[in-house]
Amino acid sequence: MALFHQHESCRGLTLLLWGRWSAELWYCPRGYEIKPHSHPHEDIELVPVFGWAAFHRCPAKGVLPETAVVTPRRWFRRHTVPMGWVHWFTVGRRLPLVFINVARWREGVTPTSAATDFLPA
Repeated sequence: MALFHQHESCRGLTLLLWGRWSAELWYCPRGYEIKPHSHPHEDIELVPVFGWAAFHRCPAKGVLPETAVVTPRRWFRRHTVPMGWVHWFTVGRRLPLVFINVARWREGVTPTSAATDFLPA
């Protein structure tokens, strides 16, 4: 697995790779919008550590999405996204978003990065 990652204007850094587990630190610039997507080979926990954002997830098409707003009071609260669930987010206009992506990879899959295990919805 590479140490540095990129998805559009976002930058990632591998913090941990241990068996089926990985952790990456991600920076997304203010105003950035990531389009709906899923990760077909990993269950993830998103843990915001700085910034503001609106985070959305949806288990299936036709189901209303769940929304969580990330503010300083909600930093370090995890947001679970099971394997294959569609999710997306919009970063606030005033501050960038920094978060940790903790992933448990599917049995038999070699861990890569959330930027690589990326399937547009």
